[in-house]
Amino acid sequence: MAAIPSPATGKSGLFGVIQDKLQMSSIGQPSSVGQSTAPKRLDSWKEIAAFLGRAEGTVKRWESERGMPVHRVPGSERAAVFAYEAERLQWVRF
Repeated sequence: MAAIPSPATGKSGLFGVIQDKLQMSSIGQPSSVGQSTAPKRLDSWKEIAAFLGRAEGTVKRWESERGMPVHRVPGSERAAVFAYEAERLQWVRF
C-alpha cells in the first residue's frame, strides 16, 4: 500500500505529518499578548497516536523499543499516560 503524501508538504509518511505539525505549530515563535503559552498536552495513547498519524500499538512500541518519551500518572500499574506535543516533535526530529 503506497503512502499518501501530505497535502501541505507533498511528503509522505511520518516525516510529512511532522512537517505539517511544525508548520502549524507556534514552537520557536514569539507568543502574542493574551495567547496561552501552556504546552499542548496529549492525554492518552489514542491522542498521541492521532497526533503522530499512527496506530496506538505503534506508538506504544516506539515508547518501549525506541525510547519515545511518555509520562505516566503515578499511583497504579496501568497508570494513565500523557505527553506534550513539543516533546513529540523534538523526539521525531532525532
